[in-house]
Amino acid sequence: MSRLTERWKRSPPPPAPSVSLAAALVALAALAAAGGAHAAATPAAEPVPATVVGSWWYGIVAPTDFWDDHTGRYAGNAYGISDQYVFASDGTYTQRTYLYTQAYQCRTQVWVEARGTVRFAGASFAKAVQTGRFRSRDTCAASRNFDRPMTDRERADRSRSHEYALRTDAAGARTLQITGARYAPAD
Repeated sequence: MSRLTERWKRSPPPPAPSVSLAAALVALAALAAAGGAHAAATPAAEPVPATVVGSWWYGIVAPTDFWDDHTGRYAGNAYGISDQYVFASDGTYTQRTYLYTQAYQCRTQVWVEARGTVRFAGASFAKAVQTGRFRSRDTCAASRNFDRPMTDRERADRSRSHEYALRTDAAGARTLQITGARYAPAD
């Protein structure tokens, strides 16, 4: 297993997503966005440190592009991820994750939203997911299009603890560094 460190930058909140989650990417979304150890107990809402309050964003886009061989038009990027945390001063949070993958004319998009309480202690924070939603859109397989709430089990699985640190990057911007995501080999 390897450790992943993500550096999150403070950002304005984007508009609320209004799309879906492909069955094939549910596991990927959970691994990419919710790594860390399970929280021992449900944290009660309490104040969030002022230095963390606000919106934090992390994302990547693949360097691979697709072009239509017949028309020569740009067909899109191969894949990408955007993950956002919004920490409120009252001890609540929202996490929004967007993943997509594309191969020529087929595009799969996944949206995951989780809301709940968060407790910061020392160099870690524990999330307790109270509500959540999965959405999926697949342009080549309509059977993968859905929009549904998280189950009790899925909310429990995403209620996790993360280590964190606030840093300043080379450009002088404040970043939120989240560590502890663990990736296991696929079956």
